[in-house]
Amino acid sequence: MQLRFFAVLTCCVLLGAGCAVQRVAFQASPLQPAADGKVKVRVDQNQNTLVELELEHIAPAEKLWPPKSVYVVWAEDTEGGIFQLGQLRVNRKRKASFKGTTALDRFRLVITAEDEPWPEEPSQPHMLATDFFSAPKVRR
Repeated sequence: MQLRFFAVLTCCVLLGAGCAVQRVAFQASPLQPAADGKVKVRVDQNQNTLVELELEHIAPAEKLWPPKSVYVVWAEDTEGGIFQLGQLRVNRKRKASFKGTTALDRFRLVITAEDEPWPEEPSQPHMLATDFFSAPKVRR
């Protein structure tokens, strides 16, 4: 156990940014009242923000009214620009995970239900969203 701890600690020290992880919660939503999830955010060596979502109790998009085909994850900057990060797939146990990258350092995440996998802009209403947050700073 101690050996594993020291190995992880050594990797974190050598990689620097690898240990700067921030956790962000999703806001409660009347459209997905049972949904619960967390976001882990960290900055990589290229100064990009890595985003990891873990969600549970998500209704499948095809079970919504009106039915949709897919959930899409977006990053919205503080000036209102919104950028698609990718699709969020929900499994049979109503759990979903997502990993993506953005160049933004202050933003919020938005999840929408869409008719197509690559819409030009997010539809309304948003299924889930976070508050705005900043990516952890990288020490050099």
